[in-house]
Amino acid sequence: YSFGCAFTYRDEHKDWANYVSPKYKNLEDEVVNNKIYRLSLSDFKKLVVENAEKRATSKHAKSIKGISVEHLMAVILYCNFSRLSYEFSRTFRKLKKNETDEAVKQRNGE
Repeated sequence: YSFGCAFTYRDEHKDWANYVSPKYKNLEDEVVNNKIYRLSLSDFKKLVVENAEKRATSKHAKSIKGISVEHLMAVILYCNFSRLSYEFSRTFRKLKKNETDEAVKQRNGE
């Protein structure tokens, strides 16, 4: 086990060495098409519907007003899918002692 690398994904940080540019057009595209751990489109759509229903009926909906649906979905995916969170977190760490930071960055970009 090793400590992970810190990356940034914000457009205003494009000139930073640890910037990772988006590969997918949105969260759905990433979740169903990535090469690390995929969910089926039907599972993703089911999760979207469940999330929308919870947001619509939640008495706490106002307190999460500033959080985008995609950010909330990312948290739900990370918490509810153990294998996905395991595989995702591996993209922040060197898998071999001699692995370069650039190789970790490339894997994280997937």
